[in-house]
Amino acid sequence: MHINGKAFRTIWFDKKDQTVKIIDQTKLPHKFEVINLKTTKEAINAIKTMKVRGAPLIGATAAYGVVLAIMEKNDSEFIKTSCQNLIKSRPTAINLKWAVNRMQKKLSGVNNKEVLKIALEEASLICEELSEQFPFKAELHQFMILTALRKQEALKIQKGFINWDERVINIPKGIEKNRKHDQVIVITPELEVLIHNIFDIGDRPGLDFYKMKDFPWLFATRKWGSYRYFNKEFRHSSKARLGGDENYVPELRRLMREKSGDPELLYSSKVLRKTYITLSKQRNDGRSDKVKHLSRHSSEQILEAHYDKPSIDTIRGYAEKTSEVFNFIQRRSA
Repeated sequence: MHINGKAFRTIWFDKKDQTVKIIDQTKLPHKFEVINLKTTKEAINAIKTMKVRGAPLIGATAAYGVVLAIMEKNDSEFIKTSCQNLIKSRPTAINLKWAVNRMQKKLSGVNNKEVLKIALEEASLICEELSEQFPFKAELHQFMILTALRKQEALKIQKGFINWDERVINIPKGIEKNRKHDQVIVITPELEVLIHNIFDIGDRPGLDFYKMKDFPWLFATRKWGSYRYFNKEFRHSSKARLGGDENYVPELRRLMREKSGDPELLYSSKVLRKTYITLSKQRNDGRSDKVKHLSRHSSEQILEAHYDKPSIDTIRGYAEKTSEVFNFIQRRSA
């Protein structure tokens, strides 16, 4: 978050004051106020009163809530009770429970002398992983793996392409690389969750422009001043949509290498499309639900002559069987 040209995190640990600091989301955008959290109860109150908003920030606050519990009383039963109370503060918040459980798992078996140091390190790592530094970019990668769309195709998707009644995304010709025919992507349960998560990004501070009724793009960019989005011509232009993920990919690659223990692990968004197609074939006895849509035939007539077109319900069945594997796609909103 940038305030008067200066970068701020939405939550951080102040080593000098030995407190967790948050930006009070209830005061934005009219007032910038930093609050000190010194106890787990204060962290819980910040979550309950929505001083922290958005699933990533709620999860990070919960992680630091565990740190504060250790600082209050380095006792296993007290810490356990504090963790339970943190989860109860908003029991439907998936990231909150995930962050607390992860902290507990990391601290299990650690001696009292090391527990605070390790807790701080883990909370900091969680903040990095749940960072709001890259809005829309993580979601873009999830969208690509669930749809097998190329990056440049996905970036051009508009909200108006989504048909909730038929549970499909209708992509007009000219978007896909071959530009020869329209494309239909069925909305599986996992894709539906992801789309709602994307829509929720508009609730974050500084991104309220995304909820304008005529803001067309599914993937937006916040690199411009908010005043620019009040210009209709601008917000309808390609400048208002996400342009790329050059800064996000190196950070994602770093985290993947760290988690896998493989410092040479390679990753780029191009692997997502092939991953879906290969997985789809494996899950559907060698038949990919994407055969028609990935075809490079120049016309529907030529395609029909060589391809026994399944019904949309059949395609939906193929897609759902494939996408259910991606159980990491979960609803963020509390």
